[in-house]
Amino acid sequence: MKNVKLSVKIIGGFAVVLVLMAVVIGVFLYANHHAAEGFTEVFTEDEVVKLEAERVLNATLEARRSEKDFLLRHDEKELAHHQKIVDGLLAHAAKIETIEKATNDDELAAMAARVKGLARKYCDPFAEVV
Repeated sequence: MKNVKLSVKIIGGFAVVLVLMAVVIGVFLYANHHAAEGFTEVFTEDEVVKLEAERVLNATLEARRSEKDFLLRHDEKELAHHQKIVDGLLAHAAKIETIEKATNDDELAAMAARVKGLARKYCDPFAEVV
């Protein structure tokens, strides 16, 4: 090292610092990318569940409106429309239940199953009245 010029030593030192900086930046980008992918998976599943829950709520309100329309007008088309809406409600609740079982969230899966049970409990008396 004694025979090497000072300028070569300084340039070599900067080169080592730049290589270390590049390694640190590479590790950071790699970790950041994988963390973002994991978050996106969780975020996507939560967004799907939220969307399906909103659809369950909308279907419930629409089924009640269809039921009232039938009771007021005695229009047979409303019965078929009501059943179609309830079937959609059950499908959305089943989708939530499937997603939550896949993500091992037993509490939300149980809530979705309860929604399905309550929807059936709601439909049966209406079917008896009709």
